[in-house]
Amino acid sequence: KEKADGSETEGEEIGRENAVLNISVNTLGLITTKMGGDRQSVVQSTRTARSDKIKYYIGLLACILFFGGFAVKSYWDEYVLNRDAHRLLTYYKFVTPDKLGADNLRNARYTVYRYRADLDRLWRRLHLRYGVKVPERDWDNEESYVKTEEDEELVNLDTDEKDSLDDEAPPESGDEEGEL
Repeated sequence: KEKADGSETEGEEIGRENAVLNISVNTLGLITTKMGGDRQSVVQSTRTARSDKIKYYIGLLACILFFGGFAVKSYWDEYVLNRDAHRLLTYYKFVTPDKLGADNLRNARYTVYRYRADLDRLWRRLHLRYGVKVPERDWDNEESYVKTEEDEELVNLDTDEKDSLDDEAPPESGDEEGEL
């Protein structure tokens, strides 16, 4: 753009055309020229620049969401692992305060990691072993945990019916001498 006095001003760039002039000399000494470039009009150049900018920002946003999702998942998994390990340690300190392993964070983290796919199974096993339910959140509230009564029957939910049938003794056969 030019001002009234003839000097140029900086303005918004509408379009740019790239052109390359190739000048070469062949073996006979003749000079040849070749013009190359994208040869776009100003309108086409503007559209291309706009679509390239949109593609760039969409790609940047996709990368941020993709890798950011991994970061958020990693943070959440670590948070859940620590929360459940502290829950397990607090349970052990409540149920077995005199044992030495009741404050071993590394073992608690490993146990929770081992049962990460089925934490309910871990809580059920602890309930069956010690007779005290594992509270969901609040250890200070006495109503959040319940000791089971002695006459209450506990059912092991971790074994299959097939396993429990295999443990039973097979019926006796009638080959005893006194029965004939």
